[in-house]
Amino acid sequence: RSESGNGGDIRVLSAGSTQELGRINASSAANGNGGFVEVSGRRLQLTQRADLSAAPGYTAGTLLLDPTVLHIVAGSGTLNPPVFFGDGSGTESVSASALDTGSTLQLQATQDVIVDAGVQVVLNNDTDLQVTTQTGDFTMQAGSSIRATNPLASLTVVAGQDANLRDLQVFAFQHLL
Repeated sequence: RSESGNGGDIRVLSAGSTQELGRINASSAANGNGGFVEVSGRRLQLTQRADLSAAPGYTAGTLLLDPTVLHIVAGSGTLNPPVFFGDGSGTESVSASALDTGSTLQLQATQDVIVDAGVQVVLNNDTDLQVTTQTGDFTMQAGSSIRATNPLASLTVVAGQDANLRDLQVFAFQHLL
């Protein structure tokens, strides 16, 4: 935690399990943006939500979650904030409702990211959602959608192989004079 200036940079990485048992804080109390936190591994376990907050007028920090395969699901996921938990298989899931953070959220998978069938991701806050697959596909299954209702929300998808998109909606900001 920075008392003045930008928050810090925290990286918790492993080739197997990554487990956090304390608090991760990369926040800024005054005169700065929130920091950066990366949690990577086949199996992820966080016991608390990472603090990436920023002083008023500044930007909240970035959280990067990096399992092997990631599913975006309608119900509870294994990486459901504030408690994230991996099932040990290298395949994790995150609830669609947990993605609207109002800050930058990076979802990265070594292989695939899949928006499960019928899942509706809605970004009502000024969330910057960034989804990356290193060697695999980004797939939106039948009936799934990603919709940004906030004009400051954004979505970036980078696929190592194929990007299979279905229903994407981003509403432009209209300036009334």
